[in-house]
Amino acid sequence: MNISIISLITFAFQGAISFLGTYPTEYNDFVSSVIVLPENDYILFGSTDSPFSQGSRMMWTNMFGDCVQDSISPPANINGCLSMDSCLVTVSTQQNALCLQKTTLDGTPCWTVAFPEYSEHLPREIISCNDGGYVILSQLENARTTSSQILKTDAFGEFQWLTSHDDSSPIRISQGAYGNFITCDIHGTGGRIFTLSSSGQLQNQFDFPDHIFRDVIFWNGVIAAAAVEDGFICIDNSGSILWSYAHFSSVEIYSIIETSDGNLAGTGSIMEGSQRRTYLAKTDQNGGLLWNNTFGFGDSFRSIFMTACPDNGFCSIGGYISDGSMNSFFIKTDSLGTIEPQGIESEYSTMGQNRILRIANPSYGNTVSLFVQQTAGTGITLIVTNIYGRIEETISVLPEESFENRIDITGLETGLYFVTAITSNAHNTLKLTVMN
Repeated sequence: MNISIISLITFAFQGAISFLGTYPTEYNDFVSSVIVLPENDYILFGSTDSPFSQGSRMMWTNMFGDCVQDSISPPANINGCLSMDSCLVTVSTQQNALCLQKTTLDGTPCWTVAFPEYSEHLPREIISCNDGGYVILSQLENARTTSSQILKTDAFGEFQWLTSHDDSSPIRISQGAYGNFITCDIHGTGGRIFTLSSSGQLQNQFDFPDHIFRDVIFWNGVIAAAAVEDGFICIDNSGSILWSYAHFSSVEIYSIIETSDGNLAGTGSIMEGSQRRTYLAKTDQNGGLLWNNTFGFGDSFRSIFMTACPDNGFCSIGGYISDGSMNSFFIKTDSLGTIEPQGIESEYSTMGQNRILRIANPSYGNTVSLFVQQTAGTGITLIVTNIYGRIEETISVLPEESFENRIDITGLETGLYFVTAITSNAHNTLKLTVMN
């Protein structure tokens, strides 16, 4: 499948990587979750609906959000998580069974477990548990009702227990530090929150007929929830709402996480004029707004899932409508929820006010053209580094000798590089894509 990818990339303050990547295709795609891998690569999970078939989608991206591997296969139910030993564990419905599979990150199979008795379960989420096992949140539909199914396995995918909630549309599940679980669903026109012991026994059920929850976590000894139209909600262990803040009208929060400093961050959408944009926000422990940002273009730019990154930044994914079809986007921000998208050939860091370098991107063949402004100085040093910061080339050029300079890239493998031009009064860096 050919995918047109637009990645708008910048390096944010303190070295955090941030970007906005969009993935429009001839399919109607929608990503539903993301995994941050140990090397700061990512795996996106979702579904696709083409004119010919429905399928599951699992997309691998590099640290800049560029798609490096994309697989689509039927049926349209797949999700995944990382195991405690940093392997990939996926759940899907295939061959008339609910299947759980573990592989290493290089694709080597570890084990596969099939549950044919649960073939009608539609998996919504899988999480890695404190004991090394896994919990799968699924939806079961029949002619009369829809129910939530919570299936727990051990570290090898073997069945341990199953519990269900009737008249329920499952949304999210998470685990607390002491092994207990919390889940939210839609029940009728309202929402419910359940807490379960580590063995699946029901501890509490809280009904909220006036709230629709999209996420829920244990947080600082209480419960934090994300709600459509209500924003961030804090609930005590008796089910009473302690505080609720949307901060702005028309804000919807779909996903929340606890940040490294013990506060809350969430993502969703907000109306700006006649357009709905992606919304990211962080609150303190009393619900006070610490920062908020909006992103988006097109129509209905809505973020539905958020996770934290090792650099204290955040990843957010969702979908937007363009030309009547659904497309996917992927945002990586710094710790303040900011990105600075400036385009494929835009500079991502600058010292001084002069733009002294332009590059023809992408670059094919044996050389790359560098267009250097003659007013930049009497001498320029060009440094080519790979994405890990290793210097591949160092070249000194004199702009007055030739306006166009060329770098020999015969020894560079296909991939992403950065070219830095340094003069006595300016410093300019651009991205270079090599296609050899």
